[in-house]
Amino acid sequence: MATSSIPEAIDYYRAFKERAPQMKVTALFDPSIDNNAGSTVKEDVLVEPVEDYNKAYGQEFTIPTWPAMKKNISARLSHKKPYINVDSNRDSRIDLPIVVDQMLTGFDSKWLNALYLDKIIDYESIIQAFSRTNRLFGPDKPFGTIRYYRRPYTMKGYIEAAVKLY
Repeated sequence: MATSSIPEAIDYYRAFKERAPQMKVTALFDPSIDNNAGSTVKEDVLVEPVEDYNKAYGQEFTIPTWPAMKKNISARLSHKKPYINVDSNRDSRIDLPIVVDQMLTGFDSKWLNALYLDKIIDYESIIQAFSRTNRLFGPDKPFGTIRYYRRPYTMKGYIEAAVKLY
């Protein structure tokens, strides 16, 4: 699931934790702490998903080791070492990553089959994100599912323009 902002991502993250505690959900966004307004809040909200991820998967990540956590999440979602057989162990999987400007255009996993967008994207970002989701994976995954919730008519036009252009 991709959102437009960190506060939105955290709202979704907390809603899923509360309403669907059986789901393995994580949040991933830019951890760099800056001196702009809201930077303290950004650092504070970053702690919660890191601690929850550590608890859920027996890890010991911290804010300074966030890049290693992102690699761990990526490997887990892609079923790469050391998570090659993660599909056989339900407790080791991630059901829903919630991202802000992460893993939409450069991330590739044949295991992911749905993209939920609560943000506006256009042109090459649409093509790249949709292509990742639509990656085939045998008879069980002949195509992906894409749901967009923010400004659906605007997104429809952007999708048509992107497909026509590319």
